[in-house]
Amino acid sequence: MYADRHHDDRVAFWCAAPAGAQEELVSTAPTRFFRPPYVGGRGWLGVYLDVDDVDWDEIGEIVLDAYRVIAPRKLTALLD
Repeated sequence: MYADRHHDDRVAFWCAAPAGAQEELVSTAPTRFFRPPYVGGRGWLGVYLDVDDVDWDEIGEIVLDAYRVIAPRKLTALLD
């Protein structure tokens, strides 16, 4: 996971995403989500945090999904 004002003055973070999630979220809400440089081609998701209507419950789900994508199975099993 990466968070910063990278490449512009927007506050955002990048994270791993389940297969197909990046395309779906970016196409349905491009003001909230983006394909980050460098890692976007591998399915990572960019999430803007400087929008007026940040849904922190959704952010929590995105972060949890990102962890499930990259963490070892032994650790993700502890979440269930």
